Amino acid sequence: MFHRCQCARPVICALFGVLALFNVGCSSASKSKGDYLTAYQESRYAAAYDAATAAATKSNGMDRDRAALIAGQSAHAINRNADSKKWLEPLLVNPDDQIAGRAGATLGLIAIEETKHAEAAKLLSTASRKLAGDEAARAALYAGDSLRNSGNAVAARESYVRAQAMVKEDQQLKNQIAERLAGTPAGTLAPGKGRFSVQVGAFSTKQRAGEALVKFGQFGAARVATVKSKTGQALFAVRVGVYPSKVEAEKVRAKIGGDCRVVETADE
Repeated sequence: MFHRCQCARPVICALFGVLALFNVGCSSASKSKGDYLTAYQESRYAAAYDAATAAATKSNGMDRDRAALIAGQSAHAINRNADSKKWLEPLLVNPDDQIAGRAGATLGLIAIEETKHAEAAKLLSTASRKLAGDEAARAALYAGDSLRNSGNAVAARESYVRAQAMVKEDQQLKNQIAERLAGTPAGTLAPGKGRFSVQVGAFSTKQRAGEALVKFGQFGAARVATVKSKTGQALFAVRVGVYPSKVEAEKVRAKIGGDCRVVETADE
C-alpha cells in the first residue's frame, strides 16, 4: 500500500488509508465525499485539500470529521504542516478510533519530520492502539524508530515486537519489522569508532532532514547526526543503520542507490 521511490510527502499519506471510513452513495453530500476522496486517491492532494476543507465547512458531525481528516492528510502531502495540524489535532479525541488513529499517525509523521522524536513516539504509539492490522503495525514501527532516535532502545524493541504481532498482509512491512528486530540492516549497535552507516544526505535544515528520515526509513532505523561541512557549516546528516563492517554497510547502500554513501560513525 505504500512505496518510497519518490518524494516523501505523497508517500506518507498513503501509509494510513481512508476508504474504510466512507460509504459513498448518491446524495449531494456523498458526491462531495466522492470529490475529495477521488482527488486524494489519485494523489491530487491540492485538489483534495480544497474539496475536503469546503466539505468540512459545510457539514457537521462525523461527515465534518471525515472531511477534516482528508483535509489534514492532504495538507501534509503538499507541505502545509501548519494547516495539517489545524485540521488533525482536534481529531485526536474523536470517538471513531480510525479517525483518531489516522490523525495521530499523520501528526506523528510530521513530528518525525520536525525531529521531535519523543512527541512522534507518543503520537504514533497511541495511533497504533487505535488502528488495526497493517496500519497499526506501521504506526508501531515508526513509533519504535522514534523511540530509538530518542535513545530508548528497550522501548523501541518493545514497539517493534508489537508491530510484528499486528502486521497482516504487507510483506514489505513484515520484512522491515523483522530487520529492526534482528538488527539487520537496522543494526543494534551504537555509532562509534570502527562502525559504519549509510548516509543518504546532509541537509541545511531540520525539516528537510526529517523528510528524509521518513523517506528512507524502510531501509533501516534512520537517524539525524549533526556534522560539519568542509567549510565548517553545521549540517543535519541522515544516516541509516549502524554496521560493524564496511562490507555490510555497502550492501545496504546498494539497495538504497542514488547518491548515498558509506561513512564512519565516529563523528556522532
